[in-house]
Amino acid sequence: MIVENPEALKTWLVAALASLCGEDQDHVEIAEIVLAQAKKKKTNSDLEKAMWKKLLADYLGEKTGEFIKKFFVTLETKSYLQSNPGPSTPRIESTTASEHEVGHFTDFDEKIRKTDMPERMQLRNVPITSVEEGSAELDLEAEWIHKHAFSKASISNQDGTADGREDVIKGPKTVEKIRKALELIRNQHFEVPFIAFYRKEYVLPELSVYDLWRVYKFDEKWTQLQTRKNNMMRLFQKIQKYRSEKPNENVRVLKDEDIDRLRMVQSIEELSDVYNHFTLYYGNDVLAMREEYRRNSAARQRLNEDGELMDADDMKEDLHDPDEDLYSRGASAGLDGLLRKYGLSRIEQFADNYQRHDIHQSQTTKDPCDVALEYAFSKFPNVAEFLKAANYMLAVQIAKEPSVRKFVRESFFERARFDVIPTKEGLKKIDEMHNLYSLKFLKNKPVWDLVNDQFLRLWVAEQDKLLTIVFPTKIEGAITASYVDEIIKALLTRDESSKLVQELNVQRKEIIDLALSKFVLPSMVKELKAKLLNEAQEFVKRACCQQLYNCLNVAPYEVNFGDKEDKDTTDGIRILGLSYGEDQIVYGCLIKGDGECSNQIRLEHILKRKNAEKEKDRTDKEKNLKMLKYFISSGMPHAIAVSAESQEATQLVEDSRSIISELVKEKKCPTIDVFLVDNSFAKVFAKSTGAESEFPQRPLLLREAISIARQFQDPLVEFSQLFNSNEDIVNIKFHSMQDQLSKKELLEGLYLEFVNRTNEVGVDINRAIKHPRTAHLIQFICGLGPRKADQLIQTLLKNKNQRLENRTQLVTACHMGPKVFTNCAGFIKIDTHLSGDGAEPQVELLDGSRVHPERYDWARDFAVAALKYHGEKYVDPGGAVKKILEAPQKLEGINLDVAVDQCERQGFGNARNTLEHIRSELLHLYKDGRPSYQAPSHEEDIFNMITKETPQTFYKGKMVLATVTGFLRRKPKREELDKANPKKNETTGLWQCPFCLQNDFTDLSGVWNHFDAGSCSGQAIGVSICLENGLSGFLPMKCLSDSKITNPEERVRVGHTIHCRITKIDVKRFSVDVTSKASDLDDINGVWRPPKDAYYDGPAEKAMLKAEEDAKKLRQKNTESIIARPASTTPSNTTERRSGGPSSRSRSRSPNRGRTARTIGSSSRSRSPLHQSSPLRRPSPRLPAFPPVGAPAPALIVAPPWFHNMQCPHFKDHSQCPRGNLCPYVTGPYQPDLQLMEALNMPGRDPPQNPQ
Repeated sequence: MIVENPEALKTWLVAALASLCGEDQDHVEIAEIVLAQAKKKKTNSDLEKAMWKKLLADYLGEKTGEFIKKFFVTLETKSYLQSNPGPSTPRIESTTASEHEVGHFTDFDEKIRKTDMPERMQLRNVPITSVEEGSAELDLEAEWIHKHAFSKASISNQDGTADGREDVIKGPKTVEKIRKALELIRNQHFEVPFIAFYRKEYVLPELSVYDLWRVYKFDEKWTQLQTRKNNMMRLFQKIQKYRSEKPNENVRVLKDEDIDRLRMVQSIEELSDVYNHFTLYYGNDVLAMREEYRRNSAARQRLNEDGELMDADDMKEDLHDPDEDLYSRGASAGLDGLLRKYGLSRIEQFADNYQRHDIHQSQTTKDPCDVALEYAFSKFPNVAEFLKAANYMLAVQIAKEPSVRKFVRESFFERARFDVIPTKEGLKKIDEMHNLYSLKFLKNKPVWDLVNDQFLRLWVAEQDKLLTIVFPTKIEGAITASYVDEIIKALLTRDESSKLVQELNVQRKEIIDLALSKFVLPSMVKELKAKLLNEAQEFVKRACCQQLYNCLNVAPYEVNFGDKEDKDTTDGIRILGLSYGEDQIVYGCLIKGDGECSNQIRLEHILKRKNAEKEKDRTDKEKNLKMLKYFISSGMPHAIAVSAESQEATQLVEDSRSIISELVKEKKCPTIDVFLVDNSFAKVFAKSTGAESEFPQRPLLLREAISIARQFQDPLVEFSQLFNSNEDIVNIKFHSMQDQLSKKELLEGLYLEFVNRTNEVGVDINRAIKHPRTAHLIQFICGLGPRKADQLIQTLLKNKNQRLENRTQLVTACHMGPKVFTNCAGFIKIDTHLSGDGAEPQVELLDGSRVHPERYDWARDFAVAALKYHGEKYVDPGGAVKKILEAPQKLEGINLDVAVDQCERQGFGNARNTLEHIRSELLHLYKDGRPSYQAPSHEEDIFNMITKETPQTFYKGKMVLATVTGFLRRKPKREELDKANPKKNETTGLWQCPFCLQNDFTDLSGVWNHFDAGSCSGQAIGVSICLENGLSGFLPMKCLSDSKITNPEERVRVGHTIHCRITKIDVKRFSVDVTSKASDLDDINGVWRPPKDAYYDGPAEKAMLKAEEDAKKLRQKNTESIIARPASTTPSNTTERRSGGPSSRSRSRSPNRGRTARTIGSSSRSRSPLHQSSPLRRPSPRLPAFPPVGAPAPALIVAPPWFHNMQCPHFKDHSQCPRGNLCPYVTGPYQPDLQLMEALNMPGRDPPQNPQ
């Protein structure tokens, strides 16, 4: 079904669901599910069935039919493109549906504004729900979160340690802290920043702000899990009731133990196992029950009240087709009873044996063939087919058993290993310069040895068809090589010597092998790959957030004039930003304290050298330096920020410092610091829509200069400009693999980082009203969001003085609810020095601090106690705070222990953290805790900032591509010329210069004249090069080749691109020394190459490379032998045929005239469809363009030996092949060639399985 605007339909669905079922449901998640079904289903009938089958019957109840009818009318009329359902009308009717959503003008957005709950809590995928008093849910949830979020180690190594537990694992004391945090979140609707700042005593020291966000995230997972469990519980109870009304001997009875097992489910994976086990036995009953209920109005009402939530599509697994496979045939034949004949009274007994590591089996005295004779063979022609169906049926039941899957999952995840095999394309592309060079060939690498984003890089390469990741579908045992033989089979088989027991053991082992190899382990491989991918993506997201943290956690620039009084910073800090591009034109902009551009300058020649060869260049540079000097002296910036675009930036910094030194000597300005600043963010800002709207007529480089200067004023404010409706923040490159994250996931992580940093710093609401550029920060305040922030600004702008005089006005004037006010009040700071001019006569000094209004009394008591301690007897509580702020040193003698004891006696508990927080605020109101800007002091830091390289991307020994830019020669000195000994070439009779090696002099005097005229360029000492990143380099003569070279122009030319290896990095001069000797490039001894992984499969690499080389030689030899064939051995040679000789005339009389050799061959014998359709079919040896039989195909990598003699039975429908991309049909239909296999000499290994 075609949906023209999915986002508009989603908005309509959210609003429609809200109008039907109230405000406390998860409308967004349901809307996304319905939207996905609308995109997938082709007809209205299919869509209607899917909607009834999914969530709607349980979600809407009796209103389901009404909603479906309304939904189809909306789809047909496309009314969702114009309007949204609901009780109210949109605020702006002229905009489209998508513009409504982007501008937050929908009814859903209006409802969020009016609801007294933090906006981010309302927008969470799973809504925040309160817990009834006396319920044990919080205790259970706290235990569950501690187990899954703070006790369980990651499968791969995500923290650089062996077990990955260093920063994740928390002790048992954390459980109580988690429970308290959950109570504050779910029952009191406090957001994480509020808890971290104003409820510290409940969570510290175990839970940091990041841990609290983790609790918040896992609360969402817990709620979702419980919702699905409850819905599945209702489904179980319905089926139990349905089966009691219609008993069937051939159907397994749903017992209370099954319901108890559902209650014990602790994860989505376990819930999936339970549900798949349920559908195995009762899937058909669910369909029949639904059909019956839909025909019966009364029964349909019950379904609407208690309907199901999940089906096999939701659980992503379906092991059998009820209409076609062996399981359905066995079930219809009543083979469930065969279970007892195999020695198990029930399939759960196998799970019990497995869990206890003990054997408890029923006794059987019949042979399997005798057992088969007891059953009718209406659907099975013989005993073998019957036993095959029975074994298959038991294997499916074992594979579906939740306990089996749980323990196999744990064992497999702990012991899993994998191989990496490159494809032909990957063999060429994954070279030494590729980031997967050390992981190109892997064998039996444990998953716990994967570090950070390694698996993500492997996964991306597999998607690009550069390599194949192979997880063998087997588990290693603790003692033997097979976990199956060691544990599982031992628990099912009996150790007896009788023939009957041995025959039963054979059947049992086959069943277990089938259950594990075909069903359980392939699904475990999918789960494992998904988990490893998720862990690697989480690492990348954390790395991106850490980079953003490093950028935001920098305080605004502060001027330090030493002992001199500074009266020029009352209006803020003025910053001069300088930026340039490839055209070497420098743009400068002077930014005032409020962030506005006051003046600008354009310098076209300032980057030219002072000692340039052309006099005009030197003159132009001097003029630009004078222009910059006048610009600085007139604008008087407090600091200068230079864009770190290239190496020329260091020259611009030195020129600026020289100008400032001159001005200081002339006493025209104080000392001004000049800094080199990373321009990565400024480049993104310059291209953003916000910059285009704010500076529409200004060039990109000038916008960069403005952004660089603003970063110095406050990086938090400047970076927030990119968190707009266009989401420009994701265009900043925080990590090389961030493109592999979903945009939504990356934005979520970056958004929370902004929330943390903004609430640490606080937001001046009045400044945001006066300077709209800073208003972007309001959305990150605790309790607010984009919608509530916009409403707050609009409300204040409607006031008479357009100003917030005190925090109380958030309630009285802005009509803020108590919950939102409590969350946000402490993070909104008010400059009390500017207050008091409006209608409010009383100015609350504490409104300019981080002290929360609920603790103002404590702060006043604290101030009174401090004044009394210093001898004041009669203290006014109202004026005590003012006196303390004027003399904060009086707080130093206060003993906090007395105040802590007093709080405990009053029932506030241990409030030491809160009291320390109040004291720190009284010492300094809203002190910015961010560290001041630290300019890069080390030469290596400057080098990395300018080149945009890191120690991981640019290092000694790296292979690079370089362009030859010239040749370096050393001119001989006068003494060397006098001692020169020119030589004469006896063959040509010409003389040669011993320095520049010019050899066209007819006599000896010509050489001396060459010396005297100064035209001798000198002896060649090396080659000058330029790397791809712009760095210059030097290639010495001794490193040019392994053989002796006297003239470098014999080997390279200017403009040539050559491969080099870095031997030295000079970070001070921004240059490198390289070598291009073949021995260094090959690096056979591994002196320069990056170290390979500990599980690198070297023998496989050597064998594949040798096989490729042998195949290449064989093809070349065969081609030469066919094309250049001696005339004596071929009377009817090619020349005779071309000239129309006898061979040509005789062939024209052949009955097969006009046919090629391939056509004739195909008519003489039948060919299989595999050979007819495959593009890799062996050609006829008569064609000279192809190798003869026995040689590998030219376009293929020679396959390992286990590929030979393998045929694919699924070549007609290859999608059914279980071997997938490793099938020889895909890799190539190799014919057995014993000589070639012997020449390959590849290491033997079992063919790996790659389940799809």
